[in-house]
Amino acid sequence: MADEQELPLLNIFEVETDEGIRHVVGFVDAVRAGAEGVPTRSIVGAFQPTSEGGFDPESFGANPEFIAAFTDFMNDEPSRSEDVVAQARTIPSQWLYIVDPRDETPDEDDPPATNIVGCYAVDDTGQVVPNSFQYNGQHLWFCPRDGASGLLNDRNFFDWMHSRGE
Repeated sequence: MADEQELPLLNIFEVETDEGIRHVVGFVDAVRAGAEGVPTRSIVGAFQPTSEGGFDPESFGANPEFIAAFTDFMNDEPSRSEDVVAQARTIPSQWLYIVDPRDETPDEDDPPATNIVGCYAVDDTGQVVPNSFQYNGQHLWFCPRDGASGLLNDRNFFDWMHSRGE
């Protein structure tokens, strides 16, 4: 039996609309997209290709429906993860900032705003306030300096996204 390779979680699609062709990044595998289409909430965002036809992170604009789905995800499983719960215990009555996994800023330095995904409110007992995740509008899903968000490699996020219908 041949080894099964996992399909990429991110793919670029050309989508025909009433306004013409749009270039989008989909958080959906190509097989599923070919069979079912690309669900709107699975479109990370749109971009203008470079003159050579490649991906241009400078022109990328995030899809608000994707951001809303991501916020729902963060308020679900990650808000109850052991790591988040443990960190929250140490900072009662504060905000717990979530840093993009791609970030390589040394621990003693603050990461750039483009690598801060968002934050959770922590109550005075050190518990994450339910449904308190706030997405950081300065976060870049595709940073020219740091590359693609590490969250776009998160199989749990991908499975969560595709286990729920449109």
